[in-house]
Amino acid sequence: TVTPGSEAELCARRDGVNFKYSDNDFVYEVRGSGDSFTYIILPDGTAEIAYCGYNVNYHETPEFEVEIPAMVENVPVTSIGMYAFADKSSITSVTVPEGVTVIHDGAFARCDRLYHVYLPQSLLTIGDGAFFFCEGLKTVDLPENLVTIGEAAFCQCFCQRMGIDSIIVFHDYSL
Repeated sequence: TVTPGSEAELCARRDGVNFKYSDNDFVYEVRGSGDSFTYIILPDGTAEIAYCGYNVNYHETPEFEVEIPAMVENVPVTSIGMYAFADKSSITSVTVPEGVTVIHDGAFARCDRLYHVYLPQSLLTIGDGAFFFCEGLKTVDLPENLVTIGEAAFCQCFCQRMGIDSIIVFHDYSL
C-alpha cells in the first residue's frame, strides 16, 4: 500500500507497477497494462485510465494516435482520469470508446498537436480544462447524451467545428 500523492505513487504510475492505496475507505487497485496505460479499478468494479505511459514527446515521436481500450483485463473502462494524457505533445488523434461516461479534469490538457477527438455517445461529462490548450484541435462532435462541459474544458482550442446536438450545461469559460 502506498500513500496517495506520494513520490512512490508517482513512480509506480509512471513505471506501470501494480499497487494499492486507500482513500476515504475505498481501495483502488492500480495496474500497468501491456498497452502502456496505467489504470485504476474503481470501487464500482469499473476501470479508469489513470496515466498514459507512452513516451510520446514531440521530438521523439512526430505523430501518435491513441485508441483507448474499452476493456482492461475484462474490466470495462468508464472514465479517463485527471491529467491522464496531459502534456503528451505528439498525440494527434484520440478515440474514446463506447462505455466511457466521464473525461476528468485536464485529461488531455496541453496536447497541442491533438487534431481529432472521437467521443462516444455514452459520454456524459467533460471535466474542467479537459482539452485546455489543445491548439491543434480542429473538430469535435459532442455526443447527444452529453450533460456537462466543465469550466475551460475547451479553452485555447481553435476548433473550426464543434457539433452540439443536445442540451448541455456549460460552465464559465467552457469554450
